[in-house]
Amino acid sequence: MKEYIHNDAKLKEKDINQEESLVKVLLTKDDSVCVTYNQRYYDFVGVKTEKNESFDDAIKRIFRDSFSISIPGDSIPSYSYSSKCYLKDYPNRNKNSVINVYYYLIPLEDKTYNSSDSLEFIVDNIDSVIDKFTSNIPPMKLNKYIYNDELDILKEYKDNH
Repeated sequence: MKEYIHNDAKLKEKDINQEESLVKVLLTKDDSVCVTYNQRYYDFVGVKTEKNESFDDAIKRIFRDSFSISIPGDSIPSYSYSSKCYLKDYPNRNKNSVINVYYYLIPLEDKTYNSSDSLEFIVDNIDSVIDKFTSNIPPMKLNKYIYNDELDILKEYKDNH
């Protein structure tokens, strides 16, 4: 498993007073992947975990609630990548946060993925998705960290498949 650490502010664990976890999923099949597009940026499917919610349950929730897709519990593998983003004064001044992101690679089923009102599913070959990510990096620090991690994961997936 590969771990990314982002800590430009050089915060220490004792400086942190807020912690959140996100799960992100890259749906994969051979040389194709499925990502989402929200009218501004491309992204892996993802969601913030709720209090006392397992990562598997968070993944099932986002697919069930947003896309009406049921994922059997035994089909979710362990996460392949993780990231820690240390952020000073986030989300508010005098609040320092660490955002833990866990990335899953899940095989893409042969089916149509319905887009929601705010997200469009994009299934495309890996080279095209990498181009879309490369030309569309968001300006916000947290999103930029996550986006660059996702781009790195896409490139590594391409190199290994």
